[in-house]
Amino acid sequence: SETVTVTVTQPLTITQQPQNKTVALGGSITLSLKASGSGLTYQWYFKKKGQTSFSPWNGHTKASEAVTPNATWDGIQLYCTVKDSGGHSVNSETVTVTVTQPLTITQQPADITVAAGSSATFTVKASGSGLKYQWYYKKKGATVWSKWGTRTTASTTATANATWDGMQVRCVVTDSSGNSVPSGAATVSVR
Repeated sequence: SETVTVTVTQPLTITQQPQNKTVALGGSITLSLKASGSGLTYQWYFKKKGQTSFSPWNGHTKASEAVTPNATWDGIQLYCTVKDSGGHSVNSETVTVTVTQPLTITQQPADITVAAGSSATFTVKASGSGLKYQWYYKKKGATVWSKWGTRTTASTTATANATWDGMQVRCVVTDSSGNSVPSGAATVSVR
């Protein structure tokens, strides 16, 4: 008979699935997977929140895709179809992208003049998702900010004493993605 050639290829397998992503608006993410097999090609598919079927994500044909989502991406679902040279295909797991509001301080703490023994309240306002707060202080003449105990709310009240004169106070706000922004410093004057 004629001579024939047998080609043995690696079985098509996804070895690392893509992961769900959370990103602040304006930030970037990388969607990626790993697969083993011969002559692999990739095609990503998406379905926006409220849609009933997936559509090809045109131009996104790599195992790893870096993108900067916009607000319409919140809740989008994606998966990737991997094909090998033998015509076999396998779909990755479906992942969801959550787009959060960017972390922004919308109201800075204000300077305050207070009598020793009176209450002083410091307030910061911020926008973003899953916000956490930590207040810091720096006494007059100090160069390093110190953590102000367990003061972890947007507004904090404390009783002023004479050593506070010239002290500065600020708050570091952190969002659910781990991004942090320090507020401006408020100065305390004790009379």
